[in-house]
Amino acid sequence: MTAAEVAAYLQIPVRSVHEYAARGELPSVRIGRHRRFSRVAVQAVVERR
Repeated sequence: MTAAEVAAYLQIPVRSVHEYAARGELPSVRIGRHRRFSRVAVQAVVERR
């Protein structure tokens, strides 16, 4: 998933998605300049909270 897709899924701003990823609260993988997020990992974070 892209940061925009995660933001829409979580109903939060894209900037917050980037901040959570930078702090390690939201697992992501950097591919060049872009971050990608696993749908399963995002769902797991939501379920834990």
